[in-house]
This record gives sequence, C-alpha cells and structure tokens, in this order.
Amino acid sequence: MTETLHLGLPFIEDSQAQKHVTHNEALRVLDATVQVAVADMTRTAPPASPTEGQRHVVASGASGDWAGRAAAIATWQGGAWTFVAPQAGWRAWSAADAAMVVFDGAAWRALTNPVGLLGVNTTASAPNRLSVKSNAALLAAIPAAEGGSGDARLQISKAAAGNTASVVFSDDYAGRAEFGLAGSDDFRLKVSPDGATWLDALVIDKTTANVALHGFSDAAATRASLGLVKQSSAFDATANRVMTAGAFGWGGNGAASADLNAAVVPGIYATDPATAHQPGSGGYFNVLVMRLGGARVTQLAMQGAADESNACFMRGSKDGGATWSAWSALHTGS
Repeated sequence: MTETLHLGLPFIEDSQAQKHVTHNEALRVLDATVQVAVADMTRTAPPASPTEGQRHVVASGASGDWAGRAAAIATWQGGAWTFVAPQAGWRAWSAADAAMVVFDGAAWRALTNPVGLLGVNTTASAPNRLSVKSNAALLAAIPAAEGGSGDARLQISKAAAGNTASVVFSDDYAGRAEFGLAGSDDFRLKVSPDGATWLDALVIDKTTANVALHGFSDAAATRASLGLVKQSSAFDATANRVMTAGAFGWGGNGAASADLNAAVVPGIYATDPATAHQPGSGGYFNVLVMRLGGARVTQLAMQGAADESNACFMRGSKDGGATWSAWSALHTGS
C-alpha cells in the first residue's frame, strides 16, 4: 500500500530517496482538502489567471486542463492544477453560493436541512417531527431596513380539502379547543370536554362567509341560547322581551282596537266604524298612544284616507285609562 485510504496521501517508503518530495506532495493534498472552501462550482474551464491556492469544484463538461475532472476539487499549486476526487460525505463551502455543499458519492449538492426529527429542549418523535419544550416561543418579523418585509406570517398547509390544518389547545395533551380547517375548507372553532368528543362552536363557510354558531340553528334555539324571550302579543310590554315585527303598530299596520278606552299601551292603533269611544262621528283612525310617568296617557287620533277628512283629535287620561277627557279637535277640515 503506497498511499492512505481516504485522502490518498503518499507514504514515505523505507530507504526512499528524496523523502521531502513525497512529504511535500502529501502536504499539498492536505492543503487542498482540509477545511475546503472553493470559489465556485459552475466553471467548465479554468480561470485565465489563477492565484496560488485558488480552489474550484470542476463542473460537468469541463474542457482544457479540467477535461474529465468533473466534481473534483481543482487547486492551483506551484504553477499547475492539481485535482482531488472527493469521497461521499465530504463537505465544502462555496463562496459563490454562500452555502455549504456535500458530495453524495456521485455529485455535489446543497447541504439543505437534512434533519428528520428536531427537538428543542425535548426529544422529538413521529408524528411530531418538530417538538419544542418551552414556556414561550417568538417569531419576529424581519424589518424592511434589514431586507425583510416587516410582516410575520405562519402558514399551516394541508394536503387536500378533507385533511386538517389547525391549532389545538390541550390539557395534559388531551385536546380541549381547536381552530382552523378541520376536515374541510370551512373555518371551524370547536371544543371538547375530553379530547374525544368535539362540538363545533363556530363555522364560517369558505364560499359565502356565512357564520353558523352552535345553538343558533333556528330562531327559537337562538333566543334560548341568548336567554331571550319574545313578546307574547303585539302589545306585550314586559321588560326585556324581544320586540317582534309589527309590535305596537311599528313596521306594519296599526293594531286593531275594539275600544280606544282600553288602548293605553304606547303604540299605533287602528280603528274602524265599530270601534268604541272614537272621536267625532267615528270611522277609520290611526291612533298614536303615548304614556308619561306611568299613569298619564295621551291619544292622538288622525282620520284615515278612507274618510278623506284629515281630521285630527287628542285626549288624555291621568289615571292610566280609567277615566278620559273629552276629545279635542285639532283639525277638522281636509
């Protein structure tokens, strides 16, 4: 055996003459291969005026002095090019690419992230290939002054619509809340009491942006979820009741009244010729009822278009409708 296995350094033989030649040759090989940093990796022809020690990785299809030396480390030493064939696992720094490269036994390739599992302050294992044990984590944006955009965005991408891309919040590794694209492309916020049974609390449709809330599937369920009770009638004045369309004569026709003496709840009422205690000779009136201080009630009656008189009358009660003043005519002509 006349040279070393890995670097091909020549041995000095017994009784060898000019041992310094062999020794210096070995030093040149070491100088070319230890702490390898090459200028570039894409040249197919040697530079015209190389400097002593200048190194390159010879690109495929090289010509001239580099012909047939693809992938070798070419070093300008003592006025000539020397070549070292790399072995699998050798690494080098490419100044032109500002990157580490590795020889895989056939070609040089970028030394991209080869880590299959990464644990920070903990041990990672499948399926959690990245595991971090920390009380806090920070992702900070690169500002424009440092060449960034100033934005900070975390993307979680799934393979298909039926898969899941979400964030899960757990209690001792048992899920309790989750938001994201869970099993579809609609956005979901859901919760679980035990990590096994899940309920959608909120769903946002991906196409319409319509929002569905748990317990809000119909009007009755919605009111029950909010603790709301709607009016029992158009003139139900119970505190905190939900007002319905047309209540108190608003948003529709005035509420029919058989006797204006009983119309004491504020609102708009409608009469016909059969209604009792109308002003004037009766007919069709819209009656606005107003209340002040609990017991004081005022009625303003305006004759409808059917009578074409445009008459207007007013009266009041000081005792909540038990007794009424006479009707006063505010306007009697058309």
